[in-house]
Amino acid sequence: MSRSIIDDFYWIDFKNLKDESLSDNERYQRIVKWAINAREHNPNVFDALTEWILDDSEWSDDKLDENEQ
Repeated sequence: MSRSIIDDFYWIDFKNLKDESLSDNERYQRIVKWAINAREHNPNVFDALTEWILDDSEWSDDKLDENEQ
């Protein structure tokens, strides 16, 4: 995975999140909203990183050290 893809990814800003207790539905909605914003921000990077994360072969024992960042 290219470091530039990781650097260009739209990460969630935890500083702006409130520490209130959320229901499971509210947590899910927050994640969905973040995913929509992340994909709108940079769809090519979002898709590339998502594809990489979902690729089971990237998480085999021999690839774990390589993918640790």
